[in-house]
Amino acid sequence: MQSLDCNEPIALYIASLYWAFATITSIGYGDISASAWNKEEQARPHGEPWFGVGVGLGLGLGLGLAYPYPYPYPYP
Repeated sequence: MQSLDCNEPIALYIASLYWAFATITSIGYGDISASAWNKEEQARPHGEPWFGVGVGLGLGLGLGLAYPYPYPYPYP
């Protein structure tokens, strides 16, 4: 891999834009992956989103029960 120390500023700027775009819009470059013998590395990417869903649903339900929004129309 070449070093970017001696390049001009515009080349560094373009390289940094590529890195930022690839990092934000994808799940990585494919050169780093979970090891086959470490099950925690394989389980965390699958478990953390479900943890976030559970926290979001719990907070939404809890706040909805604590502060009910008044329904402006009569029920049929």
